Amino acid sequence: MSKIMNILKEYIKRLFGRPTPQLMLTELRKKGAYIGEDVNIHGYVNIDKGFPFMLHIGNHVEITDKVTILTHDYSWSVIKGLNGHVLGGVSPTYIGDNVFIGNGAIILMGSKIGNNTIIAAGSVVSGTYPDNVVIAGVPGRVVCTLDEYYKKRKSRQYEEAVNIMLSKLV
Repeated sequence: MSKIMNILKEYIKRLFGRPTPQLMLTELRKKGAYIGEDVNIHGYVNIDKGFPFMLHIGNHVEITDKVTILTHDYSWSVIKGLNGHVLGGVSPTYIGDNVFIGNGAIILMGSKIGNNTIIAAGSVVSGTYPDNVVIAGVPGRVVCTLDEYYKKRKSRQYEEAVNIMLSKLV
């Protein structure tokens, strides 16, 4: 059975140029990454394979297209080129439960993202963030609480529904 699985994995890699999202998660788990239940990848995602055992992704996490998640920093290669010293950086990256990571976001090594968090598209996240917040920007910062975001979204819902209906009439 494992020979058939290996052939199938190789076929998928050649067909699509990369493993399917579920296959990627399975491979990361085998290499020591903690990846919880109901983790969904939408599109192409770059998850650091150099130190997978340094990665923790909680339950109910949505990772959208073009997201990068890192557990190490390769910038030491410049120092090595100058004087031969390897001064690499590796640090655990933690993504809590019930997290949404928007398109093109970058999660740098050592980041700790709390539970119930929204990370806006294009954000660059580095550092520690609390639970129940929305993170946006470069560098990523807390822009509001989840309660504030909920109220904002709720107040805009009716207006957006009307706009959708009006656009269909045109």
